[in-house]
Amino acid sequence: MPLTDNKTVRDRLVIIALSQAVIYTLLWLWNEYVATYLTIIFPSIMLFLIIISAIADLIEPSRMPRWYYKLMLMSFVIPLVIGVVFFYIYEGNFDYLRN
Repeated sequence: MPLTDNKTVRDRLVIIALSQAVIYTLLWLWNEYVATYLTIIFPSIMLFLIIISAIADLIEPSRMPRWYYKLMLMSFVIPLVIGVVFFYIYEGNFDYLRN
């Protein structure tokens, strides 16, 4: 992504955010069990990567573009928000918990 074209970067980040939201929503509608685990695992990995990147950037400043951190933060927040929404929609009563 070019560093000078902020509108293009912002547009791409919005498209990525919307596509993540659609994918996670479809996943929750398809299979609650798999979606629950992926909603827990993927944001955990993204949070770990954000922390490692921030620590590495503090130790030795890199030229990591700002959109990288925005993308990682979105990849952390979006699954959690979708998971919370479906938790409230299902009122915490998932099919796999009833067995």
